[in-house]
Amino acid sequence: MGHLISIKKYLLLHQGDFISQLMDACEEELNKNVDKVLPVKLENLLGLTLRLSSAKNDPYKDQLHCDILPINLVTQMGKITHKLDEYWTSESKIELTGIECFILKFEVKWPVSLVLNQFAISKYQMLFRQLFYCKHVERQLCIFIL
Repeated sequence: MGHLISIKKYLLLHQGDFISQLMDACEEELNKNVDKVLPVKLENLLGLTLRLSSAKNDPYKDQLHCDILPINLVTQMGKITHKLDEYWTSESKIELTGIECFILKFEVKWPVSLVLNQFAISKYQMLFRQLFYCKHVERQLCIFIL
């Protein structure tokens, strides 16, 4: 159950202060073109954010990592469902920003991996990508209004 609670906190954005601090820390890097984003820098910023937010008390926080997936969300969904439309496969990753390609990875070990296998976690990652982008748009709107 602890792993599921951690997935809820991080991949479903339930841990509000963590995601706000992560977005603040990574904003400059994620606004770059996907080819110019440094995953190592994002990983360091994620570790710093985990230590500074209320997530520091989570026993599973060390299983959380970040990465850049250089395809858009629709392409990722198509690969998982094995229904790739030719239109989506032709899109170049050069047009994508780091915000659109940022993912959090949650690593689990056996026997938890029987339930939270890679297929299940990839579904959570797709939800995270959509929620993270919506959170980014919300932040941009708040800045625009102020």
